[in-house]
Amino acid sequence: SLIGGEVTILKDFPDILARLVRSDFSGDMPFSITTNFSAAPDYYQCLIKPFQTADSHKNRVLSLSASFYPEYVSIEQFSRKLREIYRFAGNKKHAFRSLFEKVGLAKRDCLSLSAGIPIFNNRDFDMFVKIKDSFKDTDIRISPIIIRKYDTDLSDETLQSYIARG
Repeated sequence: SLIGGEVTILKDFPDILARLVRSDFSGDMPFSITTNFSAAPDYYQCLIKPFQTADSHKNRVLSLSASFYPEYVSIEQFSRKLREIYRFAGNKKHAFRSLFEKVGLAKRDCLSLSAGIPIFNNRDFDMFVKIKDSFKDTDIRISPIIIRKYDTDLSDETLQSYIARG
């Protein structure tokens, strides 16, 4: 698991990650990266490519998780980047295929995408619902990061309505 600071600011990070993916280790090697999505979309494509081309006998999977921080990117830019990365990775399955996959009993992709949206108040909650609904046509997981620090933060009623909606 590779988390902050922000790992995407490390100049050689894509190269280091590619070397790890190509390593001789023959077992499962899942990678989990948490980012604030401040880098350009092509940067994340560089991170994904080694997983798409991993040797067939190796199981390399990337879980890319982005947390929205409005000080780094607007919600529109964040959503656009997420969609662009999703499109880039779409239909490009992991090179690894187990016996179960060969007979059609299982499917494994090389990438899973998720995003966390911080929610401080009811307005943020409405924004989160709008964003989550805009990704219904994908398998990207959009999750709330509920922050209740002050009385003006997300109301109990809104929080309960979210819990009730699942």
